Amino acid sequence: MAEGGFEMTEFGRPEDSVLDEGRVETTDVDEAIYEGPTVDILTEDKTCIYKLETYKGEILAEQWERLKETKVDAYLKVVAKRTGLLPTTQIYDEFYLGKDGRMLYLKNGTRVTHLKDSTKYRTLKSIASADYIRTHLFPDYMTGQHDRTLQPPQRKSLVSIKSLATQAMVENTEPGDLPQHASDIDTAVNRLFTESGTNTDGLPIRDLLGLDEALRRHRSALVDNLAKLHQLDGDIANAEHELNGEEAAADPAKKSRIEQLLSRLHDERATRLEAASVNREALRSQISRIRETVTRILNDDTTLAERLRTLFREQGVTIASLLTALGFIISTDVLTIQNTLGGVV
Repeated sequence: MAEGGFEMTEFGRPEDSVLDEGRVETTDVDEAIYEGPTVDILTEDKTCIYKLETYKGEILAEQWERLKETKVDAYLKVVAKRTGLLPTTQIYDEFYLGKDGRMLYLKNGTRVTHLKDSTKYRTLKSIASADYIRTHLFPDYMTGQHDRTLQPPQRKSLVSIKSLATQAMVENTEPGDLPQHASDIDTAVNRLFTESGTNTDGLPIRDLLGLDEALRRHRSALVDNLAKLHQLDGDIANAEHELNGEEAAADPAKKSRIEQLLSRLHDERATRLEAASVNREALRSQISRIRETVTRILNDDTTLAERLRTLFREQGVTIASLLTALGFIISTDVLTIQNTLGGVV
């Protein structure tokens, strides 16, 4: 018998018969099909876990338990930071280490850590039902209200992008002002992904960057056509001035050439004007998509009560706002029912 009362295997791990008590063993073959969303733990916790996992000496029972508690503590810190939830007093009893000494499981057999990276953890709602979480892990857990992923810098940047997009969508926005609005939005989106202190965890990076790339293309096309229209207006003004001059009046051939030039310039202007109108609508549509995407991200991270308060603060208690509020409530109830039937929150 090794120190601590656990018999050691040839690999230096406590006997499986001891570790199996009070939990269900699972394999990772089926679970590898879908990992689901994950969260990162603190860097210092990663370092500590790595040292414990790669220890080459004999593993005593106390070291095995320390590794498990270290991995559990790292997860608790992430949950507390994201949700503010506090665990049950017997929280360590709800977890166990797999036979490899790396994977962390709930005692019902659900794997908590990522299959290929034991320092990445699956999100709380992806590992258990709401009832299980409340009963075994976090008593104050509430469906749909404790899975916030946005950090303050992220939320601030997203609110700024939404505000800029909303300003750009105002009906009386001058056509020439739209490219500047688009440029401001593009700058805000890039700041979201590059500014120090703002990470991209939990954000649909590909979606946002794809929308922003399309925004830049539409803006560039509109700017080109507006610049050409400005040049054409100048050319037309010069040609009209020349047509009304003494030389044109005295030279019918020259007057004819100027008139033909003006006809071509007006035709080109009409074509450019139509193209600019198409560009402008495409740009407005792209700005609208960005606003809708950002609104969805913010709503997914906001409780129903907070969304209703914001709605009534911005629009007042009107028929329109009441109908919108009813839509919020119905969509939230439907999502809750779907989560409950699915057993995962």
